[in-house]
Amino acid sequence: MIEMPLSSIFRFFNILCADASCPINAFTEVSDLNKLSRGLAVFVNEADPYDKVMRLETNDQQSFIDLTIFNNWTIYIDYINRESVDGEVLAWVSNNHEKIPAIVRKNNLVVFNFNPESIIHTLLNESHYIQHLPLIVRLPLHYHYIPGFIRRIVLQVLTTYSSSKNENSFPDWPSDFSVDKLRLLVRNFYYALNKQNIPRLSNNVRLVALSHDVDSAQGFKNISKIVEVERKMGVRSTFNIVPNRYAIDFNLLRKLEDEGFEIGIHGHDHSGRLPFKPAIVQQKLLKDAVKSFQSLDVRGFRSPSLFRTPYLFEALEKVFEYDSSVPDTENYTRNTSFNGVATCFPYYRGKLLEIPLSLPQDAVLLALRKNTNEMLKIWINKLDAIQTFGGMGVLNTHPEPHFTGNKKMLALYEKFILHLKEKNYQICTMIELCRYWKSHLSGQSSG
Repeated sequence: MIEMPLSSIFRFFNILCADASCPINAFTEVSDLNKLSRGLAVFVNEADPYDKVMRLETNDQQSFIDLTIFNNWTIYIDYINRESVDGEVLAWVSNNHEKIPAIVRKNNLVVFNFNPESIIHTLLNESHYIQHLPLIVRLPLHYHYIPGFIRRIVLQVLTTYSSSKNENSFPDWPSDFSVDKLRLLVRNFYYALNKQNIPRLSNNVRLVALSHDVDSAQGFKNISKIVEVERKMGVRSTFNIVPNRYAIDFNLLRKLEDEGFEIGIHGHDHSGRLPFKPAIVQQKLLKDAVKSFQSLDVRGFRSPSLFRTPYLFEALEKVFEYDSSVPDTENYTRNTSFNGVATCFPYYRGKLLEIPLSLPQDAVLLALRKNTNEMLKIWINKLDAIQTFGGMGVLNTHPEPHFTGNKKMLALYEKFILHLKEKNYQICTMIELCRYWKSHLSGQSSG
């Protein structure tokens, strides 16, 4: 048994002291980690590889700490200690086959039988996720040759199959805050052990970034429809453009940039093949893309269909300031579980800032056959959940006619923006969110 290493656990959660006048940061690097970590321990010496999704069940009979928000939480466990630890069990992890003590209190010591820091690192780096070569990448022709409405029907069928197969899988959908809950769990135990009031989380940072992936020529033509809504509502957003798929009107993009809109890059040719090419080829294609956009201030990237590999992130780090190719959770869109990093906060992969998509995409909700009223409710409820952690909302829509580029969906988009303004959210572009994070919390969030 060793003292818990809190070097990355104690970082970046915006919180306020009990008197609401002294802003502190429980996850900031501090000068005396030994003092902070006193009383918290993690059992690692005898931990066994586990790699399972479990349910965290809390002991509602204990009075040491309030664990209500953590009860019945689906959690991914990479390693577990099976060696018995004497003391009061505060929480268990369980599935249909076994129940293992997860957190035990013994006198003035709290022992974790799993390592929160290791799980956070695993989830943020997606070490648990195996990327198979997607079907559309294996097609002999570009999948955009298939009409959009047919692709949408196929996506609905695949999504129905995927959602039924992954009913009890990880991460949860539409919300999974496992990384944020792990940080919060450790933070709350620290305060409880030190007999301090647990500060409430701050929700003063109410940021929502709006973005649009322009997948096709039809989508590019419909940029004006999105812009019309945003001009009317007095907001600006990010448009991610495919460099080698359709004719690009750079004069239009420069005018939008002058108005405060942001232009990002959306893959190479939208075939989905870029992340699976050799690393040296990826780097060349990305650098060529940025060069072709040299008349614009391009800083960000998003991969088509959110396909990603470790090699892609390494290539992006050399070219872009931020990436947004990772969802917090998208359990129903790729015929697999384990799709998402389970956090509503940006984090670093090397020098690259990763900004997770934290609101379900229009394509996802349409594939799930949600109507516009249901979509609006899902977005609003998800934002409310994000605010309980003080996190950030990131929405991505598509201007194609079969997605948001039609009258009904544009009306939904306008209603959502109106809700954001009524609730005093700060609406921004992706680069503005990136710069805000770096200026306020630079170097304090990494995988």
